[in-house]
Amino acid sequence: MGSSSDSSDPEIIESQSDRPSEAYPPPSYPPQVAPPYNNPQPYPPVIIEPSNPEQLPLQINPGSTAIIIGGESSAETIFGPMPSSAYCKDCNLNVTTLTQVHVGCFVWLMFLVFYLVSPCVSCIPFCIIPFYDVSHHCPKCSRKLGTFALV
Repeated sequence: MGSSSDSSDPEIIESQSDRPSEAYPPPSYPPQVAPPYNNPQPYPPVIIEPSNPEQLPLQINPGSTAIIIGGESSAETIFGPMPSSAYCKDCNLNVTTLTQVHVGCFVWLMFLVFYLVSPCVSCIPFCIIPFYDVSHHCPKCSRKLGTFALV
């Protein structure tokens, strides 16, 4: 009751709050001045010599939009479950693909899993259309351009 280490004693609280703060103010730094801004000069136009003499030279000016006419795209098209835009090498055209669904490996894999669990429900994967593979074809020449599969 009369313990001298009692933390609720008002004298001890006052003596702790009367202590000066031990934190020092941060050092002063020299003022930061931004470097002067000089207007950049435009780059000279870039002229690319064509590999084929039939093509006109391409001139790119700063601030202009480059338009590529013809030529094949070097990027591969990523096919999904919906029709997509792709390049047909036979027609030399960018086309929107026609899609056709068919039973693929994922459907047969799920059939096997369902058959091992319960043979009565093993036909369920054949009823789920998103499990099917999707073939993408050119609408002009019917060439197969790619396939989308879950597995």
